[in-house]
Amino acid sequence: MIHLGIDMGTTAVKAVVTDKDLQVIKTWDCSYPTFYDGDKATQNIQDIITIVDDIIAQAKSEFTVNDMALSCAMHSVILLNDSLKVISDLLIWSDSRAKDVVDEFLKRDDALDIYQRTGTAIHPMNPFMKLMWFKKQGQLNADVRVGDLKSVVFHHLTGVFAVDKGIASATGLYNTDTMSYDEKILNILELSEDALPRVEDGRYKLSLQNDASIEVYLGGSDGGLANIYFDPEYTGNGVCNAGTSGAYRRIAQVKPRTSKQDVFNYIIDDNAWIVGYASNNCGNVLDWMLAGIAQDYTLSECIDIYKERSESDRPFFLPFVYAERGKDWNYHKTQKFVGLLEHHTLEDKIASIVEGVLFNLASLADISEENEVINITGGLFKEPFFRQIYADCTQRKLRYITEDFASALGVIAYVKKYTQRSNESIDIYPQKSNKRFLKFLEISA
Repeated sequence: MIHLGIDMGTTAVKAVVTDKDLQVIKTWDCSYPTFYDGDKATQNIQDIITIVDDIIAQAKSEFTVNDMALSCAMHSVILLNDSLKVISDLLIWSDSRAKDVVDEFLKRDDALDIYQRTGTAIHPMNPFMKLMWFKKQGQLNADVRVGDLKSVVFHHLTGVFAVDKGIASATGLYNTDTMSYDEKILNILELSEDALPRVEDGRYKLSLQNDASIEVYLGGSDGGLANIYFDPEYTGNGVCNAGTSGAYRRIAQVKPRTSKQDVFNYIIDDNAWIVGYASNNCGNVLDWMLAGIAQDYTLSECIDIYKERSESDRPFFLPFVYAERGKDWNYHKTQKFVGLLEHHTLEDKIASIVEGVLFNLASLADISEENEVINITGGLFKEPFFRQIYADCTQRKLRYITEDFASALGVIAYVKKYTQRSNESIDIYPQKSNKRFLKFLEISA
């Protein structure tokens, strides 16, 4: 039995071929561009479809593929005509042109109720808010259909316009109490349910259009599937991912009920939710630093500078270069140094920026429980020093997962109901309390 897992992330398609024991046989990591212009952040969906098609063709040429399953980033929006032809760019989560719409919408008496019904915060990343922005621009009307990356790719592969519950529950349009599109929200948008992809279970499957011998599973969302891969028994242990953006997620057996916009909560499986916080600011802040203030340094040199000054007298850096989702969903946050004095050097600033990224990521773990093991993954945690800092900040045992294809593997594990995991891991334990982190929490509150 040969499986193909395809994960369509924010910046790249990652794919794996595995055998029946989830042992990896081959991988792909194919990036595609994002186009930025002010608050605009879009992609050309055909770039992604072309990569997916090429991976499928290569996999079929080398292996007898029995089935494939799709993982996908959340919060994307794309407009189509009545024939399901694409008529807009693909807006990704970081497109923030809906900021003014959000500011106005948050004044409504039912804004909190809508968050509680959908589990998706009222924020520019929310597809519901993006559609409100489209409506304000006059681009949302009775002739338009609304899709996302997952539904358009699944339609391309199978001929059916459908999306899984995991992705649907992150659109801000899906009522996760009734497990259906929310009628009141659709009325606000003046949008019919027929304009949207139908919602199916993640294990829903159809034959590949050009090869009936291969089954295509809808799958789920990338964050939820990574958690399933790291926590196949749904124990609730957390996962911190430190990539271009960052997130802390854990699996809950009950949908959270909060009195304010707090954790995101999306469906990952029957009676299981993915709960946590996300941050706009992680590895991309280090890229920003290297392109500007530290342009004469390499990332490795910047890390060494931080190691040398990790406990020295330096300013604090609030790393909100790209606004923020985070714990308070404050998209108006900006970056700044706190306590910057004339004697502080360029190297002090560099160390503070690196530290600020790590500290902000660690602050998201405050929903973890005392005995919880935190699985850590992503490019930043390849640096052992960063792992130890994160352990000392969170005061939790960490398990560093060396697997780079967690979502692609997770979607196979999910649809085939596998519970084994083939990756290696390294355990890290807190050594001391990080006093600068505690001060950072005070400053950034």
